[in-house]
Amino acid sequence: MKRLYYILKVLLGCLIGVFAGSSLYRCWDYAQRPDFYAVNSAPWYGQLLVNGVLTAVAALAILLVLFLLKRKIKAS
Repeated sequence: MKRLYYILKVLLGCLIGVFAGSSLYRCWDYAQRPDFYAVNSAPWYGQLLVNGVLTAVAALAILLVLFLLKRKIKAS
């Protein structure tokens, strides 16, 4: 159980890190080439919002499992 708890904590950190890195890159890329993003009909930050919502849902699911595992570890 402790091993699974540790793996989920690492997975959560990786998930948040990948989201932060890709978001920073997209903001930097927009600052460098705004005309590239002007071609699309959707705003440039639309993908950031979608990625943010998906990351939040996945992070909440992992946090729920971590919480349940923590309770089970303490009980035993």
